[in-house]
Amino acid sequence: MIENARIYGNVFTVVVFAGSFAAAVLSPQAIAPLVMLYAVGIAVLNWRNFRLARKGLLPIGLAAALLAWAFASVLWSLDPGLSLERTFRLFLMIALAAVVAIVLPGIRVGKRGVLIIAGAIFCASGLIVMDAAIGFSIGPHLKEGGDPYDRTGPLLVLLLLPTITLIDGRFGRKVSVALVALSVAAVLLLSNKASVLALVLGLGAWIVYMALRRFGPHLVVAAILVFTVAQPLGLAVIHNDLREWSLSTTVDAGIRHRAFIWAFSAEKAVEKPVMGWGIGTSRSIPGGDTSAVFLRPDGTVEGEGESLPLHPHNAFLQVFLEMGLIGMVLVAATLSVAAYRFARLLQPAGLLGPGIAFIVSALTISSISFGAWQGWWVSAQLLVVALLSGLARTRVSGRDDQED
Repeated sequence: MIENARIYGNVFTVVVFAGSFAAAVLSPQAIAPLVMLYAVGIAVLNWRNFRLARKGLLPIGLAAALLAWAFASVLWSLDPGLSLERTFRLFLMIALAAVVAIVLPGIRVGKRGVLIIAGAIFCASGLIVMDAAIGFSIGPHLKEGGDPYDRTGPLLVLLLLPTITLIDGRFGRKVSVALVALSVAAVLLLSNKASVLALVLGLGAWIVYMALRRFGPHLVVAAILVFTVAQPLGLAVIHNDLREWSLSTTVDAGIRHRAFIWAFSAEKAVEKPVMGWGIGTSRSIPGGDTSAVFLRPDGTVEGEGESLPLHPHNAFLQVFLEMGLIGMVLVAATLSVAAYRFARLLQPAGLLGPGIAFIVSALTISSISFGAWQGWWVSAQLLVVALLSGLARTRVSGRDDQED
């Protein structure tokens, strides 16, 4: 029974991770149900492994406190119905993470499975390269209007470096380098600024870790605190200057609009700094529908945009805006404790380098592009955490199986 669970679990892992690269190109939102299916499947296959260790009580307790605070914010929310929906989404995120963390065994993917995942990386990246470089023209047919690959770049950055640890050593370093090069080329050709910045900062964090290995888990916590606490508070301090800069600078209109959104969101967060406006209420904030006009040096209009369209495009500023300082502290504490445990698991397995690259990349993109409660984005992060955690448990236990 246990051996069958291990075999099915490994097959399931291969299918889900190969499918995640297909989803990154075809439909990023599909990652959310894919990860939900993975979490439920892993739980069913490994229910005998359900053991909640004492060290797991603290992050789960903090997450429960965060969920309770989110539910309480419904009482003063501008849109109680939407707040309840966002609270339920937060519950699902926490539940999925807890299930995977408690029951996930070691991941031992054989050569055939690794070949399938490598093939998925090659196909996804190759399609983008052909589409962007030589006019293969598949992408525009996948989505009517807008950028068909708007979310593909961030997902590739998130999935690529940690996933490549599966491939490295299985087919030789040349294959690994070739796949990384192809995928990086795909990210660059997509011209997504957040993806490129995340890739650079993620690799930079990996290099810093290589120089300061003994402080690895502490570096992870420091990164979490910088993004979840220092960043939103810093934006709150400079929001007036940031607004003036966004209206006067001559940089790209998209960057100016994003800075203007952050300035407005930070200003509104300061109005209710302790309790916030209620989870999920960014789109209902008073004044959020007013528009700003961004001019070129010659006085002509380059672009315009709302003060707060849907969400602040910064997950951690959104937490401050909607859940106040209390919510921000709970998020920071939950992520810090969980990330520290994660880093302690990866370090002896030699996986903390790609782990830190993944964490910093995810924090960067979350601070630039997406909302705090977007399930597909959180699900993608959970998927990578599951991969690295399973590989680390296998390596530490000395049960790394290279064969099918």
